Amino acid sequence: MKIKKSINKFLSLSTQKLRFFHFSFFIFHFSFLSICLILQFFFGEFDIRIIRAPLNIISGAVMILSLIALSLFRKNRFYSWLSGIPFSVSLIITIGILAVFMGLIPQYQKINPHDNDFYAVSGLRSITTSWYFVLIYLFLLLSLGATIIKRFYSFNIKDYAFYLNHIGLWAFLFAAGFGAADRERYSMYVYEGKTESNAYNSDGILIKLPLTITLNDFDMEEYTPESIVVNNKGLKMKPEDIEGLRLTNDYSTVMTSAEPKRFVSDLNVFMHGKEEKHIMLEVNNPYRAGSWMIYQYGYDSKAGKSSAYSIFEIVYDPWLYGVYAGILLLAAGSVCMLWSGGRNKKYEK
Repeated sequence: MKIKKSINKFLSLSTQKLRFFHFSFFIFHFSFLSICLILQFFFGEFDIRIIRAPLNIISGAVMILSLIALSLFRKNRFYSWLSGIPFSVSLIITIGILAVFMGLIPQYQKINPHDNDFYAVSGLRSITTSWYFVLIYLFLLLSLGATIIKRFYSFNIKDYAFYLNHIGLWAFLFAAGFGAADRERYSMYVYEGKTESNAYNSDGILIKLPLTITLNDFDMEEYTPESIVVNNKGLKMKPEDIEGLRLTNDYSTVMTSAEPKRFVSDLNVFMHGKEEKHIMLEVNNPYRAGSWMIYQYGYDSKAGKSSAYSIFEIVYDPWLYGVYAGILLLAAGSVCMLWSGGRNKKYEK
């Protein structure tokens, strides 16, 4: 009888928790969607640049201090909800839904302000700059931070893998999100034999950078052109121009234009206060100098291998080391969890 009562009590508690989860899940998502739609329709996409340094640093400090102050009342229902599993699951499900929308709906970096398409107005064509993404990101930081602080109140050195994983994830999310406000992208055009230090920012404004690039040479390898058969109706040529290439009245053979196989820039990079570096820059092999990344971006496509200039994308990201630190802590925590899990199994045997 006692066992039966215990089982019934357990099932009753489990049912109550499940109902509470469904209720909180519905309330959170309904409120979240309503607030986001209101913000999206009235203010449009969120401009991350409004929280540039030092505002993003101050915001992070205020968030941490607020969580610590709130943890003093950690036994109240709000803090339990914020650091609880139901809310965490709700956040993960919401992120999954946003990821599905990003995969199904074409995403644009910049939305035409005159575009009245529902997907554009509702922010679904630029989810990473929408209020849905911004608010869910803030909730995720708050929930994760509350969970970490709550665990510290019952600190146990044996939980080191938990601390490494969760602190690493929080650091990664914070540096990647708040740090995006300070991230800048520039396009620099450098001619062979010339030195350049001016580049265009994302708004098309020419800005002088604290680095100088000299393009010594631009080289390109091309694939061998191929001969293909095409329908004469599809050729943008006069009939007399394809005499000798014509196979029949309907088809002709033409040579394809040479496509780039590999292009590389031989250049010298000088950062103020540092010695000059000679590098060979090519696609998928960028050069990093401190918080600056230099990518081989393009060339004069009309001139091809005879291009007189090379185009570089230069990215400034002062928060990059914070992202790396978060990834390292996450990796260390994962290794520790695997190691401690294997050791526990060994003891069980």
